[in-house]
Amino acid sequence: MNIVPRLVECPERKIVGIGNIGEAANPGDCWPVLLKRIEEVNDRVNQLETIGLIKRDELGYMAGVEINLVGEIPEGMYAFTIPAGQYAAAVHRGPISRINDTFEALMSWLGSNHYEQFDVVCFEVYDDRYKGEENDSEFDVFVQIKSAVRESIVIDLVEVAPFKALAVRTGMTPDKSGTRVAWNKLTAQIPLEDARLSEGSSAYVFIPQEQWSKEVETLWVGLAVREFGDVPDGIDTLEVSGGLCVSARVSGDEAHMWRVYDAMFGWLEQSSEYEIDTREGVLGMETVPLEPLNALTIPYSEIETFAFTMLYPIRKKAVG
Repeated sequence: MNIVPRLVECPERKIVGIGNIGEAANPGDCWPVLLKRIEEVNDRVNQLETIGLIKRDELGYMAGVEINLVGEIPEGMYAFTIPAGQYAAAVHRGPISRINDTFEALMSWLGSNHYEQFDVVCFEVYDDRYKGEENDSEFDVFVQIKSAVRESIVIDLVEVAPFKALAVRTGMTPDKSGTRVAWNKLTAQIPLEDARLSEGSSAYVFIPQEQWSKEVETLWVGLAVREFGDVPDGIDTLEVSGGLCVSARVSGDEAHMWRVYDAMFGWLEQSSEYEIDTREGVLGMETVPLEPLNALTIPYSEIETFAFTMLYPIRKKAVG
């Protein structure tokens, strides 16, 4: 089987169909139901195409069609959005039962060309070339990819001088809205023009480090100040001890951010000399630049590039 992969930029596709990613679904069960009910789906993009969605190494399959806008979904059907991005594409030629040969060849090509698959669905596009088990059957397969060249994550040790901060306490909310609400409360009473503010264009998210051994629940969002002065109601005063900190810079998408967290705590686990300082009252810090774009003014789900610095106080490991 001669498979010639190619790189393509695919737009976002909205799919409605039978079956669902993440739930047990057999392709052989999904397609007959879709074809029987296909006229129930309105606003189709292409009357000649059908789409098969899979997520490799995970349960689930969807047999569907592309639509322009997701409106009312027919009962028993699901909607899924295929993300825009760079994809490796190939034409599967031959019986549908040999589809795994095409995927295996495509994955081998990705590895040889320094790409890897994103953790999203692959999709298949069927049109009038598709003839089931016939040898001259054809359809297209797409796998979203990213460069497999590994990013450089630098872990540093830095000394942070003690400082004061005015802050608003918040909790860890699933949608990360708590820090945004806290920032709005803080700047409503401590404007960025306040003469007490220290030099430097950064906000801080403070994390009590005793929480690292359990689930993080409490945070503060704050600004460094030279002096506390008159403190408005609802604003907390923090004495940040600073000291020797392990530090790393985040500058990338959400997946990159979590890789930096993993690298940071992986470094701490492997260090024979240092451990994170989890004594009560010790605050870890994440500095958030206010310019050119302040992430605390943007809903978490809309952030495309995360840019901040982690600073977590550490201490020498006890001997013996």
